[in-house]
Amino acid sequence: MTEFFSIFFQAFILNIFFLFPLSINNIKNIIKWKIPSIFDVFVINILIYCNVLLLFSFFQLSLQFFFFICIAASIISIFLNIKNYCKYFSISSNLKNFIFFLSCFVSICFMISSEPILSWDGIAHWYYKALNYHQGGSYEDLRNLPFAYYPHLGGYLWNFFWINSPLNLEYQGRFFYIFIFLSSIFSATDQFTKKISLHFKIVITLIFVVFTTDKFILGGYQEYFLFYLFYCFSFLFYQIHESKKNSYFNFFLISSSILLMFWVKQEGFFYVIMLTILLFFFIQEKYYKKFILLIFFLIFLYFFTQLKTYFHGNFSFNEEILHSGLLKYLNLKFLLFSIFDITFEILKAVIKYPLWIVITFILAITFVQNKKINDINFIFFIFYIGFIYAIYLQTNMDINQLMPLTLDRVLFHGMGFYLIAIVRFVNEKLVRDINSQF
Repeated sequence: MTEFFSIFFQAFILNIFFLFPLSINNIKNIIKWKIPSIFDVFVINILIYCNVLLLFSFFQLSLQFFFFICIAASIISIFLNIKNYCKYFSISSNLKNFIFFLSCFVSICFMISSEPILSWDGIAHWYYKALNYHQGGSYEDLRNLPFAYYPHLGGYLWNFFWINSPLNLEYQGRFFYIFIFLSSIFSATDQFTKKISLHFKIVITLIFVVFTTDKFILGGYQEYFLFYLFYCFSFLFYQIHESKKNSYFNFFLISSSILLMFWVKQEGFFYVIMLTILLFFFIQEKYYKKFILLIFFLIFLYFFTQLKTYFHGNFSFNEEILHSGLLKYLNLKFLLFSIFDITFEILKAVIKYPLWIVITFILAITFVQNKKINDINFIFFIFYIGFIYAIYLQTNMDINQLMPLTLDRVLFHGMGFYLIAIVRFVNEKLVRDINSQF
């Protein structure tokens, strides 16, 4: 019974924790292209905390003291902004949507608690990073763990909410992944036009949640973290792209949504390159500002590799990027068969995560109507799918054994990028049909 109530308490505390440092009133000054929701507050505050805790992860600091300070500050912030929150929840649709959010969150938390086992990579790689910090270890101590070159931020955050859970239970530290995943989805679907009924919004939100909830991934994997960061990028990109005035804080946020990927998974290194290119070519800023931004990313890339080398001896991936095994693709027949095998596995993964069918359909309809692909959603799709092919063509491992274990998870990340694109497509193209049929 104690554990039962501790789950509710941990879920409640996570909601309180992420209502600080920015409130709904503060978010209004940042997000000017839409009416902010409480889920937007969560999304932005999570991003801020991730940056702060990344910095903390390199030092041995009292996590519990920081946690309680933030909880106290959050409660004070709620009281200071009580009128804004009351005004927000006085709207029936906002209140019902938030109750639905809490219901989804608690339900998935109980699903995890009913069988709190760790999945393959969860126990083999990521759990030990969380355990290192849980036992008072430092960033430097990570070099003594298996796969020390794997990024550590997910493990650090896992431990942060583990050590601050009511009963100090490991699986309650993983509630953080559920929270950031649901915050992303609800933030996206809250952008449906007011012409769409609340019931339709809830149905679409539920479809998103059902088709993206994966109990296996919640067993210690970092996929939801990357899903959330991809959402942050697209969310902030539209803010910067469509607002006439953009603050330095907005650029800090979108830059951090990219750079945090370095510290989550190895794929993040390549995602940073992809998103930096997209930001450079699609953001509406003067070229000198773009080049300053590009130089900043290059400096950070150098700093990242040097930091890993200094503390852990080297900066490396699972395999060398260039190796003699790539010569096998000089055999055109072998190359074509390999491409076919990868394509087949991608189609299997799309069936597992059918949101990709919706994404592909929207991209196809948009192309037929506009007859152009110079759009950030198209270019990202080309980069992302091309990256998946590159991963499995580059490896020395048997791809027919590797792909069934990994490809679906790689494909999972990018769904977060397209949440807003789906909502905007519905808003712009299907509002009349939906209202007449629903």
